[in-house]
Amino acid sequence: MAIHRRKSFLLLFITLTSITAACDDATSTPSLADAAPSTPDASIPDARSTDGQLPDAGDSPPVGTFDLTAGPFRVETGVEETMCLTLSLGNSAPAMVRAIRTTLSPGSHHMILNRVDEGSERPEATPCGAFAHTGDLIFLAQSAEASIAYPDGVGLEIQANQLIAIEIHYINYISDSPVDITGHIEFDLVEPDPSLQPVQIRFDGNLGISLPPREETTVRSTHSLPAGARVFALTTHTHQLGIESTLNRVVGSESTLLHRSTTWAEPPLDVFTPALVIGESEQLELVCRYQNTTDETVGFGTGFRDEMCFYWAFYY
Repeated sequence: MAIHRRKSFLLLFITLTSITAACDDATSTPSLADAAPSTPDASIPDARSTDGQLPDAGDSPPVGTFDLTAGPFRVETGVEETMCLTLSLGNSAPAMVRAIRTTLSPGSHHMILNRVDEGSERPEATPCGAFAHTGDLIFLAQSAEASIAYPDGVGLEIQANQLIAIEIHYINYISDSPVDITGHIEFDLVEPDPSLQPVQIRFDGNLGISLPPREETTVRSTHSLPAGARVFALTTHTHQLGIESTLNRVVGSESTLLHRSTTWAEPPLDVFTPALVIGESEQLELVCRYQNTTDETVGFGTGFRDEMCFYWAFYY
């Protein structure tokens, strides 16, 4: 397994559209909340030393584009695993995250990133359970390429040499031969700015899933958000039996569709400009529709052959 860190100088001033958003507890599940993402950069030269080697963390710039790579993991046909490791981002001084971008090899189910403020690096990946890391959830990638750009005036504070916990859940259902799984993450950092509002993630859903064999089943749950919440991105998450998942904004008897996914493997991340400002009496309705093609009842679980019905929202 190779683990790579790269630091690049930030040459492009980042501008983003102003947005506002927020979320609160869901009525039906526990929440795994609070995190941050941001916006891409361009024209960034490599920050290698004159001998072509990567600089030590103490020699690296405090801001710019920093990246981490986990893998490759060799995965045999039909094998499912979750691997965890913790790496230092290598920023030499405190900074603010303004964007996160990820790429995942085919066969990856999702990659979860947590900000860890205590402890040390664990560069050797080891098998782990779902949501094994402590610290603040900052991003969940569930497609080959994923990114989040924070609105103008929004950021995520990180400390020097920030530790990032990486969790990759994969299964080789795509090939009759072994495949190599790799996860790559880029962070755009800017100087600390106390005027930037912190971003969080709300991850909630429905644990009450029971799908009878050979039947289509719909699972619904409602989730309350605080008045004045400003949400700027939403997505949903199911496993392989999911054929549709939606998020609806409910105000009294009126319902407005905010998000719809018909692909469990790569659901879209819907971004709202301007942000959704949630009213006092509004709720989110999460609806997951499944087709159980198996001969067994399928319930909630973290494994690939179990099912989930979750949403997450980026807000501040």
